Amino acid sequence: MTQLKSWFGGPAWLRAVALVWAGGTAVQAVIWLLICVLGGGLDGPWWLWWTVCGGLIVAVLRLLAHRATADRTSL
Repeated sequence: MTQLKSWFGGPAWLRAVALVWAGGTAVQAVIWLLICVLGGGLDGPWWLWWTVCGGLIVAVLRLLAHRATADRTSL
């Protein structure tokens, strides 16, 4: 439970970045689904660019923030 809490914890700016990324992914996925349903066919999953690249950026920022916090607490 501690690891889960520490994963969702962290600096407020990092939680805000993750929230913007998740919200943007959700909005784009809904728009893509609407295009597929109303357009009558599958469109390429263009929203994956935002999801994958943004997810990697959030993961790297989370890792860097965790390492910076761990370095400060070990001193």
